[in-house]
Parts: sequence; structure tokens; C-alpha cells
Amino acid sequence: MDSISLTDILIADYLQRKGFIETFKCFETDLNHTLTSVRDSTIKYEKLEDIITDRVKYLNMPHEEIIEKGLNSLNLSKNSSSLKLKKWSYPCVDTNKDITDLIGEVLVIHLSAETMELPDGNGPKQVLFVTTNDKKLSVIDLEQFKVLYCFDNVNKHSIGKCCYGIPNTDTFLSCGMDGVLRYFKIDGSNAVELTNRQLHKRLITDFQYFELEGEGYVVSIGWDSFIKLHKLSFTADRTPQIVPVAQFKLLSNATALQLAFYNDEPIFIVTRLDSTQLAYFTALQDTNGNQLTLHELIKVSLNDAEFSTHGFTPMSITVNSAQLNDSEPGLVAVSTSHVPYLRVIITKTPSFKDLFSKLTSTDTMDSSSNEQQLSTPTIRGHILQNYTTTSPQDKFSQSKVLWRLDQSGIWIMGDDGVIRGMECQNGQIVEKLINYEDNEDDTNGSRRIKNMIVTNVNGKEIVVSSGIDKKLNYWS
Repeated sequence: MDSISLTDILIADYLQRKGFIETFKCFETDLNHTLTSVRDSTIKYEKLEDIITDRVKYLNMPHEEIIEKGLNSLNLSKNSSSLKLKKWSYPCVDTNKDITDLIGEVLVIHLSAETMELPDGNGPKQVLFVTTNDKKLSVIDLEQFKVLYCFDNVNKHSIGKCCYGIPNTDTFLSCGMDGVLRYFKIDGSNAVELTNRQLHKRLITDFQYFELEGEGYVVSIGWDSFIKLHKLSFTADRTPQIVPVAQFKLLSNATALQLAFYNDEPIFIVTRLDSTQLAYFTALQDTNGNQLTLHELIKVSLNDAEFSTHGFTPMSITVNSAQLNDSEPGLVAVSTSHVPYLRVIITKTPSFKDLFSKLTSTDTMDSSSNEQQLSTPTIRGHILQNYTTTSPQDKFSQSKVLWRLDQSGIWIMGDDGVIRGMECQNGQIVEKLINYEDNEDDTNGSRRIKNMIVTNVNGKEIVVSSGIDKKLNYWS
């Protein structure tokens, strides 16, 4: 007598429950097995029709929805504090305008937006700085969709790695892949170089401009494992110069840099390779009161398994507010190097009041980078949410996440040509900005998005993106 299978049991149970007695008897005869006691079995199985219905629903479900439902079960919610994350707000961007013709079909290297006072005398303009692989820098009016300036070879023989305007001026800073920072003034239709400085010996990763007590500073990270601070100043005859102020040697190359302020003190948040920590730095006067120094305040763990290896690398950082305070912690979202799907970890900022009070009571501000990194404490328990997204990536991806302007969610840049809007309360993907045509082929990752910024134009949130397909998309 052949053994009875689970399928046989389910079919027999179905025939008995439905009252198909003759069919059931024939089934027993064909099976050569007595199944009259199936319904009295001590083992309880799902009904056959329920199993089939669930399977049909699964097969008819879109592929990404299947993945999303599975990944949601892996999300780790740790928000036991009173800190409330906002729900996704509407309206949000949903209309795409292709503005590729403004720069031509070239590969965009970097995007940034700033409010500038340009020489035309027409008041402040919200402009987009676009550096491309043909060594050009285009300055685009984001309100009228026209190219205001197009400069060739601003970084000499180097391709522009990143470029930022200095707010409410007609000047900007551009750094090439050679690590040289150049300071420009727009004069008529030309970009006049005022001065330059070699910031890093190797490729620069990113830099940020900020002002402290009325003077301009640049903080930068590069492939030489340094964080560096430079000052924009003038000589006695008013000649501009870029002066080195301080530097801090990391244990590995930095991957991301984010600038914020606590009261009037600058806060630099840095991530690096082979580390699952957010490092918080500041710039303060040394113990003699003569020179600014870079000081590591605290490290926040992104992996609460205290003795595990690093496992992943934080790839980008975004802070929900540039101004941090004591009344409510800021929120820092980090994208990770996890494959095949990006993860987003949301943490709260530490208490800067306590950190600064401890700092001023010690004289460790002159200590070396290595001494500081060995003595800087690491705090845990600051992770609020840990989400797996459906945004695909691989080991070559340049993952990027940005907070919405109203802090109600996060935009996630995807390798599949989709920018996803994630609601931070539950990790759900609630919006998708598709940056390609339905008939567009994805051969060799041609849909991969490489750049994305979120900015404000006339009080409205705007998303600008570009990718391997050499298209420039404007979402409003």
C-alpha cells in the first residue's frame, strides 16, 4: 500500500466537507487507501481552497509589492521615545518636466541649488548649479527654466566634482576631482577666479560652506581620510585667499558629510568606511583662544549589536533641520550599503548641551586625532527606526536619501530609475517618481540615478534628478 501524501489528505478533506461522497469513495479506491478518518485527524491543516486562493493572490501580486511585504517584516522599530515622526504630507511633487535640453545630453556629476544675487540686478534668484563630464558648469534659473551662465573649464583640466553657491552673493565655490578648491565671482558673463587652494591630496568627496561670526569657512572630506577646515579671508590689500585652519585624520576614508548648527556652533556629521557610527564634530577655539580646532564630540552607533563587526557602510546622511536645539532632538537619516536593497536608519541627535558643557570643562581640545578617536565615547540606543526599502542597489551604487522640506518623509534615490518617497512612521513607500519612459531599456543599468537634490522654489518643494541616461528631470 502506497503512503498517503499531504495533498491526498487535503483533497479528501475537501471532498468530505463539500459532501461529494461518491467522488470521495472513488478517490479512496483509486488511491488504494482508507481516508474515512481524515476529518478526525489530530493534525489541523489549512483548507485546500484557502491555500489555492492565497497562492493565486500571490501570483497576481506585482513583483515589487511581494518584495515590499516581505521586507516590511524585517523592519526594526525602536522608537520607544516620545519623539513622534510625521506622517507623509500632501500635496507633494508629482509632475515631471524634462529639462535636459538646457544642458544637452551629458553626464551630470553634481547638482546643488542656492539663492543668488547675480550681476543682472533683478534681485535674488533660485538657481541650479550643474557640473557635467564635459568640464562645464551651467547655472540655471529654476523659475524660468533658462541657462543664465555656462562656464567652460572652471576647474582647469579637471572635471568638477562639486560646486556650491555662496548664499545671497554673486560668488561660488567649485572643486575638481583633483582636490583643488576654486573661489569664483560672476562678472558679466564670465566666472573670474579669485583664488584657489589644494584641499586634499586625493579625490575630494564633498565640502560644505558655512559662516561663523561673519566669516566664511569650508569644511571638506576626501579620499586622504582627512576632515579639513579652511577659511575664506583677505590679505591686507584685500586679496582673497583660502587659508587652512584645522584638520582631523580619520581611521578610514569618509563617505558622507552633513552640516548643521547647534545655537551658533557648527556641527559636522561624518560617516566613514568600515564603521557603523555617526561621528559628530565641531569647530571651537583652542585652549589658547587663538585658533579653531576640529573636535570629535561623540559617536552614535548605527548598529546596536555592541560586539559585532561593521557589516555595512553608511553612504549618505540627511538631517531634518539645519538648526538643532535642546527642546527637541533632530532626526538624522542614513542610507546604508546593504544589497540588494537599501536600508534607511533614522536616529535622534545627542544632547549637545551636555556635550558642550563637558567639552569646555576639559583641556583635551589640543589632543591629536588619534587620541581623540580613542577617547571619544560611543553612545547607543539612539536608533528610532531601521527600515529595509524596495530601492535596489549594488556594491557600485551611490545611495542617497534626503528629507522632505516639511520633514514629513524621506526621498530615496534608486538604481532602477525611481525616486521613492518613504513615510518615516512606518517605512512604507507612499510615492514613486519614475524617471524613465515605459519603453526605455535598462541595459547595463542605464536607469540608474546618480544625483538628486530637494529645494524650494517660490515656497514649493522641488526635486531635481539626473542619471546614467544623461537626462535632467525637474519634479514639481
